[in-house]
Amino acid sequence: MFFDIIEIEVVNQFEEKSFLLNSEQFSDFIKNELRVKDFKFEIKYSENVPEVYIKPFLPAEIFKEMCSNNPTLDDFKKLFNFEIIRPE
Repeated sequence: MFFDIIEIEVVNQFEEKSFLLNSEQFSDFIKNELRVKDFKFEIKYSENVPEVYIKPFLPAEIFKEMCSNNPTLDDFKKLFNFEIIRPE
């Protein structure tokens, strides 16, 4: 069976999750308005993102940026055996 592949380019996990949460709406639009029945989404992480566009969203990304500004934070995290967790 042949599928049209619709490539979705994202910058980070936040964008990927956001797309996946709304993918049904995109699917409905493509099926009803564009009359494409057999397709699938392929998520691809962009490699050509300008540095000014990249903004940390996830706790691990935020912590990494904080460590780039203050490297002793990572030492503190290791010293007290802290973990970076994602809020549910």
